Amino acid sequence: FPVTILKAVQVLECLSRSSFKGARVEVHPINQCRASSLEVSDVDVFYEGKLTATLEIKDKRFTKHDVGHAISKVVAAGFDALYFVKGPSGVLIDAKEADLIAEYRTRGFVLNILSVQDFIAFTLGFIRGVSYSDFCEILVAQARVARVKSETRRHLEAVCQANRWR
Repeated sequence: FPVTILKAVQVLECLSRSSFKGARVEVHPINQCRASSLEVSDVDVFYEGKLTATLEIKDKRFTKHDVGHAISKVVAAGFDALYFVKGPSGVLIDAKEADLIAEYRTRGFVLNILSVQDFIAFTLGFIRGVSYSDFCEILVAQARVARVKSETRRHLEAVCQANRWR
């Protein structure tokens, strides 16, 4: 889970430094109850002071109920879209993703369920002018914000050293 959320957050942070300069990406500490009534999902993105994207991150088995709960928080915040990003261990166990996505779209809610790899590939298509060193710097900074374990932090640093993502 920590690596999954950090990959997603760093891509959004890169996006805020390029095409959407001035966007604010808020990652909420892992495994903590929502500390603020302003928090919507695991990661919230604001542009010009308005909520513009929300991400719920799962790197374990999850259910239709889990997705519905995440959506209810987004709707309560007055927003109508959610990226439900799955890590390598993230699997929807009691429904088909396509059926769930279609169900919410008929209700006027935009639900996207995708792997962290697909999310990164999609988002990186928007980014121009962010170097690999910037990418790694953001990753390490967000790891501190998310308060990941030192083992996870060492793994992320090793990934950056190996230059695996670009």
